[in-house]
Amino acid sequence: MKKIAKVWVLCLTLASSLVALLVSATWEFTSKVSLTLTEWENTCILNDYMFAQKVASPADQLTEPVWEIINCIFLSNSQINVSLRMSNLTNSDDVIIPSSWFSWHITSGNTIWLIWALEDQTLLTLDNQPMIYTKAKNAVWEWSWTMTLQWIIPGWTPGWTYTGTIDLILQVVE
Repeated sequence: MKKIAKVWVLCLTLASSLVALLVSATWEFTSKVSLTLTEWENTCILNDYMFAQKVASPADQLTEPVWEIINCIFLSNSQINVSLRMSNLTNSDDVIIPSSWFSWHITSGNTIWLIWALEDQTLLTLDNQPMIYTKAKNAVWEWSWTMTLQWIIPGWTPGWTYTGTIDLILQVVE
């Protein structure tokens, strides 16, 4: 019986020593946290500009202004220049209404996320591919604006359907 009591006392002493040691000891474990977010491409929506019919005339004619909303979502880390380019209007017989006979007006509309206001711009020609915006490097945002086009149809232009293109160009800045 004395041996059992001594074993119990020894066990209690050992247990109380372990509890005291565990209470006074502190352990910390550090783990690294990381997140990889892969970039997507920049995307823009550029709608067709459809002008109403006009009657052929010996005098120059000004069309009604036509506007469309252009929306871009920038999801690339690179710095991007945004510019425009427009072609001449031509018919199937290669009769031309020059791109120099139109004007355009761009207005910053809905800007979302990290973007500052774009100043309204009016240019008479897109021959030299004007830059309309520069996206900052490592910035992500959505940008919408309104672009209005208006044409002067030169006098004596024959009646026909004339078509051309307008290009919105996103170019990475090196």
